[in-house]
Formats: sequence, C-alpha cells, structure tokens
Amino acid sequence: MKYLKIVSILFVSSYLVFLSTINRISAEEAIPPMLLDFSQTDATLTPQLTVNNQLATVGQQWIASDKINLSAQLKVAQTDVGKAGSVYVVILWNNSIFMMKDNKGNWLPWNSDPNQLVAYSTRTPLPEQEIFVEIISGLGGLTGQFAVYVGYQTGNNIYYNNITPITFTVQSIQEVMTTSLHGTTRGMSHFYGADQGGLEQFTHLSYDDLTCNSCHIDSTACTACHVVPGDTPDNTKCLDSCHSRQKFEQQFSPDYHLLAQTDGGLEMKCADCHTAKQMHGDGQTYSSLHNNPTKVDCQQSGCHTNLAIAGKAMHETHLQDFECAACHVKMTMTCYSCHFADGSGFQPPITDWKILVKRKSTGKVTTGNIQTMATAGNSFLVVAPFHGHTVQKNNELTCATCHNSPAIQEYKQQGSMTLATWNEVDKTIKNLTGVVPIPLDWQTALKVDFVAKDANDQWIFQKDSIDAAQMLFADPIDVKKMPKF
Repeated sequence: MKYLKIVSILFVSSYLVFLSTINRISAEEAIPPMLLDFSQTDATLTPQLTVNNQLATVGQQWIASDKINLSAQLKVAQTDVGKAGSVYVVILWNNSIFMMKDNKGNWLPWNSDPNQLVAYSTRTPLPEQEIFVEIISGLGGLTGQFAVYVGYQTGNNIYYNNITPITFTVQSIQEVMTTSLHGTTRGMSHFYGADQGGLEQFTHLSYDDLTCNSCHIDSTACTACHVVPGDTPDNTKCLDSCHSRQKFEQQFSPDYHLLAQTDGGLEMKCADCHTAKQMHGDGQTYSSLHNNPTKVDCQQSGCHTNLAIAGKAMHETHLQDFECAACHVKMTMTCYSCHFADGSGFQPPITDWKILVKRKSTGKVTTGNIQTMATAGNSFLVVAPFHGHTVQKNNELTCATCHNSPAIQEYKQQGSMTLATWNEVDKTIKNLTGVVPIPLDWQTALKVDFVAKDANDQWIFQKDSIDAAQMLFADPIDVKKMPKF
C-alpha cells in the first residue's frame, strides 16, 4: 500500500480526525501543533468534482466503473500571502486508513502526526491567487468511503485545513449489481405485475413463479459477460447469451453501428453505447430501463453533437419534438403473440413496420412496439417505447413516409388501424406496413387478431377483441393533427 493511487473520504468528526494520534510535543518545543479550520480565517477551499467528465456534487455515491476526478482551488489567508509554506493533501479511506499525497503524486501511509506530513507542494512565497490542487484522477477500481482534507502550513506549527472534509462513497460492481435491472429483471416484473395492469391479472401467477424471472445475472458471476473481469464484452456475449431479439434484428435490417466495417458499418461494440453504469446499475433501484436516468443518448455520447443539420428539412421541422430514433431506426421488430405457456412467439416476426409513440418523460416522439398475448381465453395488448437496433446510414425519408403511411390512410378513412389479421387458410399473420403512430383512441382504434397454441402445439385463432391493454412510459400521438401530404 506504499504508493497507492486513490483519493477522497467520508465525514469524520472534527479536530480528532486530523490529530487523533498526535505525538505530544515535548516541553522544550515552544509551539505545539495547532489545527485551524479555514472558516476561522479568510482562507478558502473550492472543490471541483467531475464524474465521467460531467460536473458532480460532493457527498454523493458513485460506482467503481465511474471516472472520478477531484481537484480544488486553495486560497491562503491574506496574512499568509508572501510567506514560505507547504500544501498538504490527506485522504481518510473507510474511516480507518490515512494517506497523504507527495509532490510526485504518490499516496503514502500517514500515521496522523502533523510532524510526519509530507508536502504535496512547497510554495515560496505563498501566492495571493488561488493554488490549484489536483487531488484524485481516477480511483483505479478502489471502493469504499472517502474523505479528503486539503490544507497548508507556514512554518509556525499552525496547520490550516478543511476540518469538515470533502466526502463521497464508491460502491463496488458487486454491490450495485444486486439492485440493477440486469441483476433483478425488475423491468419485466414491472410490466407483468397486475398492479400495473399487466398480464398477471389473467395468469394469477406471481412473477417469482415464472421461469423468465431466472433470466438475470448473478452479481458475482462476472464471466457471464466478461472473459476477464474488467474487459469490454464481445457482442456475441450480449447477443447470443441474452439479447436474441437484437441479434435477430440484424438478419433483417443490420444496424449501421454494429455492421462490420467490411460491409460499410462501424463495427461498434454494445458497450460503446451501453455504459458500464447502465449495465451494472448505479446503486439505485428502478422499475424499468425507461425510468433509469443512465440511458443511451445520441448527443451526450459525444458521437452526434451537431444534431441540427442546416438544410435538412426533417431536422428543421422535427428536431425539437422527435427523438433521433423516430426517424433513423428503420423498423421495430415485433415477435407477434407470445405463447405464455412456453414463451415461444409466432413465427416469423413482423419486420416491416415502425411503431411510433411519445415518450412520457420527454413528450418527444420515439419508436415503440407492441406485444400481443392470449392466455386462458383472455387477450392482452402492451404498448411501450422500444428502440430498434436497426439504424441505417442512408435511411431516406419523405413527408409521406409518416404522414401518408397505410396506417394513417386507414385511420383517417375508417378511424381504425388494423395492426394484424389472421389468415385461417395458410395460418399466417398479415400486418400493417410502414410507420404506425399509435393514436389517442388506441384502445378502440387498434384492431388485432389474437392467436395462441392449442393442445397439439399449433397456432390457432383466439379472438379479435382486446380484453385488457397496457401502455407504460408512453403516450399516444394525436394523429388527427398530422398534416396530410
């Protein structure tokens, strides 16, 4: 632990934290060490914390995969300007171990005796302007409680510092995984629950009794995703092991981000967009990915900073009201009619429509999806936001693509949208194609044929009426206000 690269610390009481084991000065020494808080002088300390290159507030909780940087501006007391002095940086880790930073950036153990402090820097003379102090530049995976003290001394055996430290906590990946969506599958249970109007109202089985509740990642099983803990998982780990829908999408509309470079794509990894914090969790419990603040954002990612492209009519018209996905996702694949008994879906999936909804949290139009199910003679329809991994580089649209799609034409002529119709002769589903914006009166306007498996494991028609419908995290679109083209 001799040269430990870390930084920060949790609140510890007052003078005792800094001086708990001070060796008493002998009677021959004229002035015993004295500790004064900056508040007792006109000296100031202004900390600046960034987490993942974004300004953050001290005293918060972060996770091991976060990039944490802490610095401070130290302004010495006016009476000390011009004197020779030394600046000190000390960290208390987990309320038990003191470390001090030397002038080479090394963290050394400290026994809490001020006479044994090693200076972070020596200033002759101490300036009137603020002194920049770099405290932490990445924690290298270190976790726990951190409390940081910064101070200075002018040779008079008086030490000035922030007795109330700069604090924060860093949780381990294993800790946060236990409450993450990957670790709990809470997103599925939220949609399923009867209290949310979910399918449980018909099955009368709790989520804990379903086999799908086992589709989660053990917080200690790092190799479920990583070959070696800390590496960036290969896409096959994500797509083959768990996210088969996203893999299936690539067979119909390969996403430009995932497509191999030899085929004209970017050949990116899932982890390039889905951050470690999103995958591991942030220590908070969320009911769904849709209300988790750690989302993929085209602009905040740093990849697409110039969203308003001059001369692009679509951008100039819809940029303030649409999410990027609403236009740039080519289709939202729907695994039509999930059979509850065995989890199988009617084949083949629907791959030639793009459902649009408004995201409830932002009011912006985005891509969505539906899920139909029939069980025990009851029919159930779910509508929710959904991001299809089918982004195309040259996904040229015209006004008519949305404003005069087959769904819009039917709705304006008949007041309905016939999403899917069962063909009894060849046992197939015929669906609407193109853009399908979910209208305000969706519960009555959407027409759907429900199918389920019989005792011989064959798909058969059940009914064409909806017994219950659920829309979470989304709002419908006022289709009647869409201009006609």
